[in-house]
Amino acid sequence: MAMLRFFKNFGGGVGTLGYAGGSKDKKVRRYAIVREQSSRKINFHPLIGKLRIFFDQYPLLLPCLIRDGNENSPKRPYPQSKHCAFTLAEVLITLGIIGVVAAMTIPSLITKHQKSVFATRVKQTYSIISNALITSVAENGEPDTWDYGDSVENVGQPNPNDREHVKYMAEKYIIKYLKVVQKEIDDTPCYLLSNGTTLYFMTDGPTDSSGIYSPDSLYIVANVNKKNCENYQHASRNYSRSDIFLVVEKRNKSLRFFKWTEGSDTERNKIKNYSKYGCNKNVNKNLRYNCGALIQYDGWEILDDYPW
Repeated sequence: MAMLRFFKNFGGGVGTLGYAGGSKDKKVRRYAIVREQSSRKINFHPLIGKLRIFFDQYPLLLPCLIRDGNENSPKRPYPQSKHCAFTLAEVLITLGIIGVVAAMTIPSLITKHQKSVFATRVKQTYSIISNALITSVAENGEPDTWDYGDSVENVGQPNPNDREHVKYMAEKYIIKYLKVVQKEIDDTPCYLLSNGTTLYFMTDGPTDSSGIYSPDSLYIVANVNKKNCENYQHASRNYSRSDIFLVVEKRNKSLRFFKWTEGSDTERNKIKNYSKYGCNKNVNKNLRYNCGALIQYDGWEILDDYPW
């Protein structure tokens, strides 16, 4: 038989498979492992030794592992199910254990995968827009020469955007260098890219003491998971799981993540813990503008203290 040849060839200390008869009255028969009686010392592989010990303890399991078609070999004295099968209770207990383990591990695995996917999309989106900006600068000049719109009187609005001029800026300086499948969705400065990302544009700038607003920055709010053309502060925005906030401005002349910090703490803690726009659970999801900057700071990864 296959297992006997395996044991015998590798010197496992097992010589033959004996057939041990039991009481004739009860007609009990079973298989047993008969140790080879030899005066010489046999050095065998550790695995074979462990198998010997196991089958010494559970001899009735050996017939379950031996499949021999030899007609001369002794037949199993009992139906195979009596010695080799599991009871219903054993099956149910095993399934219960598997279910508990799955319930404990699967959610964390799914969350880990979702974080990895989001971090990858954030990096890809940043790279795509950065490349578009490089091409735009080559054709249109540095961002400090761009037309951000006229200065206007601020009558109480935080950023009185001229929607038509925002569309003009978006299409002249950014959109024409991207693969866009839908423009000006719902008549807004919102654009759908071929990879499913939506870009929402707006301008911003300071208001001086006389109430005059002068735009000097182009904001780009990108949703990397679904189509979303709502305002950047809309309740549907989630800057820790689906949206990122990017900025092109005159003074920096480059693309960067929105990052508003204060205090004298470490840079990472300032990005994370800023009370108004920080990337932490104490800030509303639609105001966590700093989360993109935090992912970039952490090497395009989402760490354990990220407010997922």
